[in-house]
Parts: sequence; structure tokens; C-alpha cells
Amino acid sequence: MEHAPVITPPGEVEAPLRSVRARAQRLARRLGHPVVAPRELLLALSAAHPALVVAAAAARGVNPRRLAWALSEWCPSAAAGGPAGSDPTLSAAALQLLAGAAQRAATAGTAPEGALAEELFALSAADSPDPTAAALRALALA
Repeated sequence: MEHAPVITPPGEVEAPLRSVRARAQRLARRLGHPVVAPRELLLALSAAHPALVVAAAAARGVNPRRLAWALSEWCPSAAAGGPAGSDPTLSAAALQLLAGAAQRAATAGTAPEGALAEELFALSAADSPDPTAAALRALALA
């Protein structure tokens, strides 16, 4: 007997991703970046769901210690401030990642945040001899 795929209602997928998106926009503003790129999505996601980021990274062969170090280099201090004003826009790559994560979460029945982590680490070359370096380059952390 074959089971039908689990389909998650759109609202249950979109709300967590909107939260990550908002966190990424605040972070980009604090860093003085006018655009949210995949890096800011990863920084926002890792702040809220570090275990999901580590699991997705490990599944791609990324060294968690090197990833943690790279992320810590990009995290602004609590005292850091950026220019006030409107929220940074999302890059095409960031929008594509969020859409892919929403689709993956809705069709696979996975947590939207976990789907986003998987999408982020899928950016790097799977056949790289150094998956960590490839992921850090793909996410503009290196």
C-alpha cells in the first residue's frame, strides 16, 4: 500500500519563513547591507534554529566547527547599529531559496526552517573535495 505525499497547508509553511525573512532583513539593516542575500538568510536561520543548520550542513559534509566560526565572523554585536530606514530588499537568490524551501516543506511535510537550511547548503557543489570550503564560498562566508 502506497502512502500519499504529505502536503502542508501554505499558511503553516509561510509563517516560519516570514519570521526568518524578517530576522534576515533586520540583520542586513544592522550590517548596513541594502539587500538580503543567502548569507543573511543563513545567519538569521542559524540564530533561531542552530540545530537545523548544523544538521543540514553535516548532511552535505560541512564541518560544523568551521561553519560556526564563519558564522560568528559575520554576526553583528548587539550594540552594532545600521542605518535606519526601510527593510532591505531580498535578492533574487534569497527569494528563490525561500520559494524552494516553501515548496519542499509543503510537499515533503518537513519543517519550513529545515527545508530552508537544506536549500541553503544545496547551493554548494556536492562533489567538491572540500564541502566546507565550497559551502562557505557559495554562502559568501569565506
